[in-house]
Amino acid sequence: MAIWKRCILLGLLLILGQLLVTWAIELPSAPVLVPDSGFYLDGAKRFPLLLPQQRTYLGMILYLRLCSFLGPAAWLAVVGNAAAVWLASLALWQIAARWAGPRAGWIAAGIWLLNPLTAQWTRYVLTEPLFYSAVIGWLWLALFRPGWPLLIFSGIAGSLRPNAFTLLAAAITWIFALRVRPGSRAVLLIALGWTGLLAALVLVAPLVSPVAMKVPQLIAQGTVIHSHPELDVSMASGPLAILRLMALRIAWELGQWRPWYSLRFNLFIVVSMFAFYAVSLRGAWLTRGSRLFWAVVLVSLPSMAVIAATWAIHEGRFGWWFLVAWIPWAAIGCQQQNRLALR
Repeated sequence: MAIWKRCILLGLLLILGQLLVTWAIELPSAPVLVPDSGFYLDGAKRFPLLLPQQRTYLGMILYLRLCSFLGPAAWLAVVGNAAAVWLASLALWQIAARWAGPRAGWIAAGIWLLNPLTAQWTRYVLTEPLFYSAVIGWLWLALFRPGWPLLIFSGIAGSLRPNAFTLLAAAITWIFALRVRPGSRAVLLIALGWTGLLAALVLVAPLVSPVAMKVPQLIAQGTVIHSHPELDVSMASGPLAILRLMALRIAWELGQWRPWYSLRFNLFIVVSMFAFYAVSLRGAWLTRGSRLFWAVVLVSLPSMAVIAATWAIHEGRFGWWFLVAWIPWAAIGCQQQNRLALR
C-alpha cells in the first residue's frame, strides 16, 4: 500500500476512534478542560513569569503559548494533540510491521486509535496525549534513528512534564548500550537505566519539583491514589509494606477499571485489558532478545518505577505512560506464527 493511502486510512481511524469515545464515555465535542488544564493555560498566559510549580511543565506551557498566538489555545491544542496522535500511529504501524508484517501494523494502529482508554485523552488539554505520543516516537527513533535525533527528541519531550526526564535518561542509556557487544546489552540496559533513574529521583527531582519532596510523606501515609486518603494502606508491617504499596500503585494503573465507570464500560475494560496483557506477553516472548524487546523494556521500567515511588492516579492515565510502548508487543502477539518473519 502506498504511504499516502496509509496516512489517509490512519486519519480515518483517528476520527472513528474519537466518535467511539464520544459514544462510550460521552465526552463533549469541545476541548475537555480539567483543573490541570487551567494550570497549564495560566502558565501560557503568564510566560515567562512562571510559578515554581509550572516550570517543570515548560514544554507543555510553551506548546499552549504557541497555540494562543495562532487562535483559541484550547482548541488548537486539541488539534495539535490529534496531529501528534496521528504521527504516533504511523510510527506504531512501522514498528509492528517491521517485526511481523502489515497486519500487525494495522492492529497496532487500531489499538492506539480505537481504544477508548487511549483515544479519550486526545480531547483533553493535558500533557498525556503529547507524552504518550512522545513515548511512541521515542520507541521509533530508538529502533530506526538511534543517535542525535533520539537525543534531541528526548530532550524536547523531556520538558513536557516532570517524569518525562526518563526519556532522555533512557535515550542516553540506549545509545551507549548499542555500542557494546550484544552479549552485555541486557545487563547494561537494566543496570544503567535503573542507576540513572534512582540518581535522578534522589538528587534531581526534589530540586525541580516541589511535589517530589513529598514522596517520603506519601510513603509513610501509605498513599496509593493521589488525593484519595480513603484508599491509603497500612504501613505498620515494616519494609515489606513499602513493596506492597509500590505493587498496589502499579496494579491500580494496570487494572484501569474504576468504580465510578458504568458497568458496561468496566466490563469492556476488564475484557480488553485482559486480552491486551495476554497478547502483549506473547509478543514480548516472540521478540525476546531483539532490539524491539529491549527498547520497550528500557522505556517502560523507569515510568513504572516513578509510579511505584510516588503515587497512582484515579483516572488510570499514568499507566499508559508505559503501556503505549507495549502496543507493538500486543500487535505482534496477535499473529498466528510462533516465529517472526523479521528479527
